[in-house]
Amino acid sequence: MYIAKHLIFFSLTIFMSFCICRCSWSEVTQEKIHEGWGSKTELVVSATPLALPLEVSKIQSVAKYLVLSQLNRRLVKIDSSMQYVGDVASSWKVEKEGLIYRFELSQSEKFSDGTLIQPSDIKCSFVRQIKLKSAIHFDFSTIKKVSSGESELTIELKEPNPRLIQQLVHPEFSILTAKDCLKPIDSLKFEVTSGPYFLKSILPEGVLLERNKYFKNFDAPPFLKIINAELNQTEDLLRKGGLDFCMSVGRIRPSLIEEVQNKKMMNVKVPHIGFTYWLSLNPLSYRLKSKVDRVKLASLIKKKIKIKFENKQWANADQLFMPGGTGALKRNVVRDIWRNSPGNYEYLKEGQQLNVLLSKSFPYNANIVEGLQSLPFKFKFTYYNSLQEFEDLLKEKKSFFDMFFINNDFSSMDNFENLKVAFNKNRPLIILGDSSPLVLKNLRVAETSIGGVKDAQSYRKIEEIILKEGLIVPLAYRRLLFLVNSEISIDQWSKYYPEVEFWKIQPKSY
Repeated sequence: MYIAKHLIFFSLTIFMSFCICRCSWSEVTQEKIHEGWGSKTELVVSATPLALPLEVSKIQSVAKYLVLSQLNRRLVKIDSSMQYVGDVASSWKVEKEGLIYRFELSQSEKFSDGTLIQPSDIKCSFVRQIKLKSAIHFDFSTIKKVSSGESELTIELKEPNPRLIQQLVHPEFSILTAKDCLKPIDSLKFEVTSGPYFLKSILPEGVLLERNKYFKNFDAPPFLKIINAELNQTEDLLRKGGLDFCMSVGRIRPSLIEEVQNKKMMNVKVPHIGFTYWLSLNPLSYRLKSKVDRVKLASLIKKKIKIKFENKQWANADQLFMPGGTGALKRNVVRDIWRNSPGNYEYLKEGQQLNVLLSKSFPYNANIVEGLQSLPFKFKFTYYNSLQEFEDLLKEKKSFFDMFFINNDFSSMDNFENLKVAFNKNRPLIILGDSSPLVLKNLRVAETSIGGVKDAQSYRKIEEIILKEGLIVPLAYRRLLFLVNSEISIDQWSKYYPEVEFWKIQPKSY
């Protein structure tokens, strides 16, 4: 089996690469698989809010990424040692310096209804993405042609992309059934899937997944319930021992985490993943089209918004990349950027109204509002409930919002994938305006220099550009915690990156 030569470190991409990939009752008995689980038939897990419907072409949140990764396999996955290995693909070769990728496919892998996964199914799945033009984690318009044979699949690109193997782990490359890949957007049912689970039912509190019996080496109970509870419901379940796994994203009170830990109900794991929260200043707004105005405003906002965090998961941020990641600027460079502020506005006038889009779920909104209202402008605040709503509002009103609040993972050792998500044309998290050519030029340099000095230099240059152009005001960093029921084990998950693969979960007594 082919193993990628380069070891690429990146977090949200990998965190979100839940390549949960093995299946089969035919080779291993149900009793043997569940040895140690006793009468337990279901895992109950809680992540971030999940907005339905599920759609591989519109993965706007961590929760959607997580659920869809449980449902579908891809050509390639990442193993526990952080190597790229075949999933449905048994091997591959790269031709013409990354212009053509040829995959030899396993001929024994099955969908959850027992039918074989055919090369034509994979081709159809990719063609669907090319037609829909709405994927977040990969630009499918860069694919020139997808062709399939009896046991192979070929992807021909419009220009070389040496990072394609790295990008194939995203659930946007999910292998759908021939029936599903012909369906329009937002109409997938996932009743038959290629991954470890299929969708059993949609519940009032979330989704219920059932094991694909043709998926090999499955250690967990046959059902997986992913709940979409409100904060108070999640905390109540934690207190009562009703959760097997909980992804703490800064919402759960530190005192409760300490309580369940002290009672030995839950163990706390700290994966290497975190998010940066920032305000994007919109250069498409006629009020903020001037770099001079954006830079002055950004500097004032940075001074005025003060957040005192009582939770150790949170910290104040002064740049996009989290400390330790490739591309993070030196502290003195960042300090100088925030010190420099021009004297007068070019177009902005005191008393002018600025429109601000905020996330309803951010726990420190009051600090943002208070800080902004201390400035000599009027502010009109709009709140979005989900990333789908965020995306719809920005598409509908590209120049209406002067500022918007958003977050993304920038804790990786390699922030390439995170930057691609931030600058994705279908849902940009940072609007580049006139800076777009220079930023994208540097991103292209990073794309073609995996693991080298040039990619780190490119990331630093990109960070410098967006700060000096007044395009963002970083506000907070947040580290992620995994809360794991003390009766189960996630020791099968990788120690090198924050792997989340529920099918690998085992009982402590296993």
